[in-house]
Amino acid sequence: MEQRKYSTGTKGRLKKHSDECREFIQANAPSFGLANEFIESIDAEREDKVWQKYMTPESIRPELEAWLNGEPLPAHSPSLHPKILKASELKA
Repeated sequence: MEQRKYSTGTKGRLKKHSDECREFIQANAPSFGLANEFIESIDAEREDKVWQKYMTPESIRPELEAWLNGEPLPAHSPSLHPKILKASELKA
């Protein structure tokens, strides 16, 4: 199968990451139907930006496993954009 090509811009990187996340889910779900249902629960609008909350495709695994077991979803990994503290907020 031919490797998919992505542009080198921001949209291309977002699309590549979202595709990798979707492929990971499909590879680790028990069926294609369940994989698609889980993907729609995360990204109903098909927005590639939604997948940025996952640092790597593998970081989806806890949410996928919880969803498959009918458990509440675990909290997301640390944000890609951590809060920047002012110098006065830092503890010495």
